[in-house]
Amino acid sequence: MGFKKMTSRGRAAAIAATVENWWLSKSKADVPVLLMILALLAVSHNVWGVSLLLGEVPPEKRVSLYTAWAVVISLTGTLASVSIGQYVSGRGDRVMLLKKVYGSELSRIWRGTFLGSGLAALLFLIAAVLDARSTVDSYAGIWVFIAAALLAVLKFFRLALLFSRVIGLIVTDDVSPLSPTPIAIDKSYFTSTTSNEGGSQCH
Repeated sequence: MGFKKMTSRGRAAAIAATVENWWLSKSKADVPVLLMILALLAVSHNVWGVSLLLGEVPPEKRVSLYTAWAVVISLTGTLASVSIGQYVSGRGDRVMLLKKVYGSELSRIWRGTFLGSGLAALLFLIAAVLDARSTVDSYAGIWVFIAAALLAVLKFFRLALLFSRVIGLIVTDDVSPLSPTPIAIDKSYFTSTTSNEGGSQCH
């Protein structure tokens, strides 16, 4: 029974790792995922009558929420900068191999994360403008806000996952390097020292 549980957990972990690797390597997948979620939300709202997020909040109060989200999402750039700094400063064998093989792909992912986060912050501000100028209780600002929030969440999780992978490689290189350079030790020194100590004890 315990072996079956371990096997199922191992398979689940392998599937999760496969999905993570695929998602990390497909930065353009964020847009289709975003559009699919928006379509599902639109169907649930228009067909089944599910209320929208912040739909019950008055427009004048929604504006402050939009601007607060824009400020929070802009901080994602700080995490991206830290991640890039750790990646650039890494000198271990695994990190150097990562730079050599996947350098251009990582650059594209980081660039897409920066642009996506900036676009999300801009969409939050656009949503605030739409609600501030609207004379009726329109849902236009809410839809723009939802799109921005989904985009920001997707980019944040991608960045966080990539950051954890890079940090993991750096730590592994520090703890267990692939090509260690041990300190040169002259073994004859210990042999001669031992023999000299033995000789002095005999005298």
